[in-house]
Amino acid sequence: MFLAPAALSSKGFTLLELLIVIFIIAIIVSVATLALGDMGKNRKAGYFAEQLKSTLSYAQQYAIIQPTTVMFELDNNHYQFKVLEMIAHDNGSITYRWKPLNHPGSQDVKVPDYITLQMKSEDNHSIQINSSGTMTPFSMHIGISGEDSYYLLNANAAGVLTLTKQSGDNS
Repeated sequence: MFLAPAALSSKGFTLLELLIVIFIIAIIVSVATLALGDMGKNRKAGYFAEQLKSTLSYAQQYAIIQPTTVMFELDNNHYQFKVLEMIAHDNGSITYRWKPLNHPGSQDVKVPDYITLQMKSEDNHSIQINSSGTMTPFSMHIGISGEDSYYLLNANAAGVLTLTKQSGDNS
């Protein structure tokens, strides 16, 4: 069986059709990349900031439910939570001491190397959370080394936590 020349020319795609398809795919990939944003350290810093806010909120709820006082301590690139323990002695005296909070995510957590934490509070390295839910007012700058954008975690004396993303160096 022999094919006519008209039948042979209708097989396949022209160069123009292929270029149009590649152009459409490039547009779709560009839009998807812009929609997803930065998938690197900036996104990880955002997750870290959200996790820290949630952990502080959990510690606040723990202090209310127990009822006890919880302390958040920030030391260089580690943080941990401690709970105030009351010790009653046989002679009737009572002493208090701080002991580590025995819950996952609250004991000596290492901050990733690329994240910088700067806290402003009464003593610049600890936050006290009371059994009423009130806490030491603070402001925490959560950033990435060498980047201008950062996250700002704030708490007022009533214990209301807010997290905002900041652009540029507004500290």
